[in-house]
Amino acid sequence: MVKKLDKDILVIALIISTALFLSGVALGWFLNEMKISVLEQSLVDTKRDIENFQLQILLLDNLGKNITCPFLEEQIKILDEKAFELGSKLERASKESTGKEDYMKVKSEYSRLSVTYWSLAGKMKKLCGHENFVSVLYFFSKDCTTCDDQSFVLTHLKGKLHEKFLVFALDADFNEPVINILKKYYNIEKYPTIILEGNKLEGLQSKDDILDTTCQYIESEVCS
Repeated sequence: MVKKLDKDILVIALIISTALFLSGVALGWFLNEMKISVLEQSLVDTKRDIENFQLQILLLDNLGKNITCPFLEEQIKILDEKAFELGSKLERASKESTGKEDYMKVKSEYSRLSVTYWSLAGKMKKLCGHENFVSVLYFFSKDCTTCDDQSFVLTHLKGKLHEKFLVFALDADFNEPVINILKKYYNIEKYPTIILEGNKLEGLQSKDDILDTTCQYIESEVCS
């Protein structure tokens, strides 16, 4: 009787363990799908804002910079906040979702949007004469041992300088045509590498070094 009871208990324990395992797998899949869904919605919102930004730049030719540029300066603040938030969400999801088709589609679209945003910000600066922000292209790689440290430094500076410090993080391992074009143009061979207003900074850069270069282009109390 005891042996039969022990056997029944083992069977029940096995069933419960299997059920818990499958529930965990199902929950993990569900949560991952939710994350992808949130990323996709954030991507749609950011894409719409970038398209609006692009349209406003096109209006410069017809309406002139006195009318259009104030709207662009306000728009870039909103756009920068959304784009940076989306990039942060992608980074948090990367460890769990890398290689998954839906995630890779979002990442690919985000890469293209980042380069579009970077290009439009540069065009706005030329057309409007708005000088009080810098654009930072940040190239990183998964095999880079100091890229996490560089990301931390850039995030810290972003928190200090806000919309005056536009960061465009690009995964150099990602086979995306626009990233490959920029890598070739700037001859990116080491990681991390930062392109700050045309200045190429290879290897891990300290907060003070980046800030010294940044403060050559902007006015901020952080620079004083």
